[in-house]
Amino acid sequence: SRWRALVRPAKKLSQGDVLMVVKQHLGAVQSCGRRHKASGIIKMSWKIQPRGNVTDVSVQDSKFAGTPAGSCVASEVKGWRFPATRATSSVPVTFPMNLGN
Repeated sequence: SRWRALVRPAKKLSQGDVLMVVKQHLGAVQSCGRRHKASGIIKMSWKIQPRGNVTDVSVQDSKFAGTPAGSCVASEVKGWRFPATRATSSVPVTFPMNLGN
């Protein structure tokens, strides 16, 4: 496809790129909260690799670390895809998400 060659990945991710992907998956995060009867804010961290895949996902929150809800959210985040970039290193992200009430 001739057009694809014209679209070069951005040099780096913007905050808007990260926010857009998180918002798309917030329903799945809240479903982890409902499934495991957990509520409140869960603080997660992960690294976004240049190709857009996620590594090093962890729960940054003692309230949810080691809990079924924390594990559920961590496995959701592992599957997220962010826009690919021309960056040469990963982007660390720490993000608080609402599990619902």
